[in-house]
Amino acid sequence: MSKMNLNSPKRDKFLSNLSINHELKEIIYYGTLAPSSHNAQMWKVKVISDYEIMVCIDENNILKALDPTNRESLIAIGGFIENIVQAAPKYNLTAKLDIISENCSDINVAKIKFEKSINSENLDKKMFIIENRMCINDAYINKKLNTKDVTSLLAEIEEESGYYFDVNSRNGQYIQRNLITAMKNQALDKEKQEELANYMRLSDEEAKAKKNGITAEMIGLTGLKKWFYYTFTTKKSITSDNFIKLTVNKVKSQVNNCSGFFIVTSNDNSPEALIKAGRNMERLWLKATELKVALHPMSQIIEEKPWKEEINGILNIDSPIQVVMRTGYVKKYGCPVSLRRSVNDIVIFD
Repeated sequence: MSKMNLNSPKRDKFLSNLSINHELKEIIYYGTLAPSSHNAQMWKVKVISDYEIMVCIDENNILKALDPTNRESLIAIGGFIENIVQAAPKYNLTAKLDIISENCSDINVAKIKFEKSINSENLDKKMFIIENRMCINDAYINKKLNTKDVTSLLAEIEEESGYYFDVNSRNGQYIQRNLITAMKNQALDKEKQEELANYMRLSDEEAKAKKNGITAEMIGLTGLKKWFYYTFTTKKSITSDNFIKLTVNKVKSQVNNCSGFFIVTSNDNSPEALIKAGRNMERLWLKATELKVALHPMSQIIEEKPWKEEINGILNIDSPIQVVMRTGYVKKYGCPVSLRRSVNDIVIFD
């Protein structure tokens, strides 16, 4: 198994001293490794019993400016739930899901009951993949994604809710071109940029205290570059014109160096549909990890006007688009460096 970075989510795996059974701690731990916008980790877990939990939105970590309808929160919770469902069989349990949220403002989202089952499959590889899933936001190799990989990845998305557009296709060119402008527009929104600044960690001490958000390592900075970043960057400077310009230039480099874009849709914008979209996204991402295909969510194009109002018609997609992911191959896949809150940090008792 690969050696993890100091900031790896694995470090908090066995720190839990909660009075719940070991299997449930482990299953919830795997849930915490799901992705989320700004690495905000918008989930809480109410423990009802050793075999029943309620998954909730963590109101302290929702993105009010970027995500006023909780769309991103519910997608992230969908990924959290998918990891739990996949982890349960390792402990001879089956996770039975019941979505209880009726609208996107509901804090209590879903109940999960664990039932005893017999599992003969060795799931160590699957758990390894969950632990090693990560966002890779560097420039990718200028290489076409092979058809076999595209087919395997789309097969993970249920109900024909997934699409792939090669970067050189008409639709791929539209996404590539407009992602840059959408990102710039979002960065120029003062409220959204201040919210991002709140999740940018500007010291190792802040990162270890918060256990979420975006560290220097997560944006590819180590060594001397990390020192300069932590020394001279402030929350205020993140909202400056110079910082925004650097961010836009980085996005240009990213979207101009990829194989294409995966899209995940949903039937509608209900909580159940958004959770399903999040589960589809996580299955896609786990398969990509297995295949060593890089993924990087870039959903600004479905969050900002006018693109969010026109994109379905241009791409000829009828269903709501919930996730846009840049994809490609990289020279070195690496290991995850994103921070994670521990099981202790997210569990509450009913």
